[in-house]
Amino acid sequence: MKRSKFIKTCLIAGVAGPTIISMMEGCSSVYYANVSISGKTMTIKRSEFIEIKKEETRQRTFIAVRNDAFPFPICVYKFGENEFVALSLICTHQGCELNPNEYTLTCPCHGSEFSNKGNVMEGPADKELEEFKVTSDDQNIYVHLN
Repeated sequence: MKRSKFIKTCLIAGVAGPTIISMMEGCSSVYYANVSISGKTMTIKRSEFIEIKKEETRQRTFIAVRNDAFPFPICVYKFGENEFVALSLICTHQGCELNPNEYTLTCPCHGSEFSNKGNVMEGPADKELEEFKVTSDDQNIYVHLN
């Protein structure tokens, strides 16, 4: 390979590589669950965490909910049978809507990254995400809105 072609290939890979990785992360689809709201409590059926594809059943690790009652979605992560964390999808840096995935939430505006428990992993954000109190019973998960 000629030196000029090698340099051109390296430059293209250097620019395209991170873009492709970013696009692949964005391909993981976010499931928006059906919810009901009564007063300041949002009710989500536990079955919303079950995904059935081609007769194969698997547990979702997180779901998102969107409702006219609040301006941004909320993401609910499931860590165990009765352990849930509900986080606002508003970046604490400048208010952009976050992109959730299995382990992190990322800000498309300035690159802040948060853990699936709302802790800042990468700035420029320096405050944790807003977390909502969560309770549950055998059938439902209840997110108590502030």
